[in-house]
Amino acid sequence: MSPVSAPAKALVTGANGYLAVWVVRRLLEAGYSVRGADGAFDEAVQGVELVEHTASPFHFAANDPDELIIPAVRGTTLVLESVKKYGSSVKRVVITSSIVAVFGPYTGTVVFDESAWNDASVSEVREKGAAAGAAWEFIEQNKGHISFDIVTINPPWIFGPPIHELSSLDQLNTSQSEILDTISGKKATKADLSRRATGSTHFNLGSPGAGKTFPYTLLYDTSREARLLGLTHAPVEQMVADSVADFKARGYSQ
Repeated sequence: MSPVSAPAKALVTGANGYLAVWVVRRLLEAGYSVRGADGAFDEAVQGVELVEHTASPFHFAANDPDELIIPAVRGTTLVLESVKKYGSSVKRVVITSSIVAVFGPYTGTVVFDESAWNDASVSEVREKGAAAGAAWEFIEQNKGHISFDIVTINPPWIFGPPIHELSSLDQLNTSQSEILDTISGKKATKADLSRRATGSTHFNLGSPGAGKTFPYTLLYDTSREARLLGLTHAPVEQMVADSVADFKARGYSQ
């Protein structure tokens, strides 16, 4: 199916969240009309051509995997069901998935691309009665009954300054919290903890630039997205620098 180009009307779910607000901004800048929705989609999908589903939980506070799996699968399924029933004008649904849908257990050095699928984790999730591949299963089960296609985006961490209103530090999203905890010393090494135990307040931050020669064994081939979509990614140095500058502007760090 052809891309849904501007000017077109788009629906963004989870429109008050960190990622969704950035998506809304980029869509508006590109000339789309944008509608936001949270939780109820039957009316929201009517009259739009593009759906960007970004609403999904991501945090490290869950005591059970189902606390993340069930809401994520249920939310995705609800969006697709609403589009099927009421979104006759929808041509494409873009779903924010996760890099964990791509890579599973591995040994040695491996390179993953969009053809990879985390079969080990999918099997585990299905045993719990939920489907990590709910969107693709929905498409397979409804072939011939729907007129839209889906695209899944599988990011790892998503870094960069939040552009939505934050009333407190507790509202900072998980990815940005990781950066803030790292630069503020909350995420310390075992050596750091030993120093704290002996009364030292110094932190072992390592040698600048040492990570450039780190032997990474988990690699990703993104050449196809660059070739077909013309996508480029901001370097990690820029994302961290922009994030730190935002933290300082908000008074979160010195």
